[in-house]
Amino acid sequence: MYNTAGLIPARFLILIAHFTICVTLLWNSRESVKSCLPEMITDQAYNSHHTQLVTGLSVAITMICFELFAFLIGLTMFNSTSALLSVGGHASSCVLLCYFILDSWQCGWFWWIFAFGSVLPILNDVCVVFDVLINKKY
Repeated sequence: MYNTAGLIPARFLILIAHFTICVTLLWNSRESVKSCLPEMITDQAYNSHHTQLVTGLSVAITMICFELFAFLIGLTMFNSTSALLSVGGHASSCVLLCYFILDSWQCGWFWWIFAFGSVLPILNDVCVVFDVLINKKY
């Protein structure tokens, strides 16, 4: 097993940063949707994009909370593969979500950021938790 001592604080801080950015986006979801859509848009299209963004952010926050919980109770803390994938995915999500906010990217880009920055790390963590709890691989 590799030495993951340096990854533990980095992973914790990256998870907290990603959580904070997602909560901030959720609180300002109306402005985020307005900035990523053209000026002339119908109310129905705006409501559809707003619902999609709020749903995606809520699911991302839930996934981050699960991953943070599994990390803090020690199930995935010392797994180097999980740590590297988590740090890479969440760090890239933090950077890309900041660009999403500041550069007013199209709303569809959020789902690509969500897939690579939230779904991949949580799938890996679920597999690690399964191995630890069911298969007793410590």
